[in-house]
Amino acid sequence: MRKLLLGLLLTLCTTNLIVGQKSSFIHPDFKSITESHKVIAVVPFDIDLDLSLSELKRRQLSEEEGASLQKELTYYIENQIDALNITIQPYEETLANMRSSGIDYRSSLLMESKELARKLKVDAVIRGSLSISVLLSEGIENQFSWIDLWVLSPSFGRITLKLVDGQSSKLLWRHEKVIDRNTGKNTRELVEKMMKQIARNFPYTK
Repeated sequence: MRKLLLGLLLTLCTTNLIVGQKSSFIHPDFKSITESHKVIAVVPFDIDLDLSLSELKRRQLSEEEGASLQKELTYYIENQIDALNITIQPYEETLANMRSSGIDYRSSLLMESKELARKLKVDAVIRGSLSISVLLSEGIENQFSWIDLWVLSPSFGRITLKLVDGQSSKLLWRHEKVIDRNTGKNTRELVEKMMKQIARNFPYTK
């Protein structure tokens, strides 16, 4: 019985390690494609909420979560990543450019990357998607048992970042990560922990 229990725990822990692995991609011609890049912008995230909500409430919360991630990621890149050879467009400037171009949350998700980059007056855009079963902006509540926390390690979703060229709409860089209790209890922690892991290999670093 003890061997069976130990085997089960080992299987669960091994599975959690595999699920928690991150996946990254960078275009083989990244340097040549981005040689003339000077300014990039983070745009609102595409949010998929796996919650029991009315369609109106789901849209409202998706927009709030998408804007929150856009803001936190912009601020982090702008203030925490050193030696960048490009400029990150300030969050407020991106919002102003979106408003002046008639771009709202929904239309930003549907718009082609090169058209979005043109309207925002940038060379590339960072787009993101988040599929999640909790509201990060409200924090992940501590309502899990010891087994859930240390053995089952429940995952709440997955976040993906994509850097897309503003001229060709080519995917230049991608980073994916499963979100669990160790990833961060709110939006700011999620962004900080994820970006700390990839900061040294973030595109455009000298």
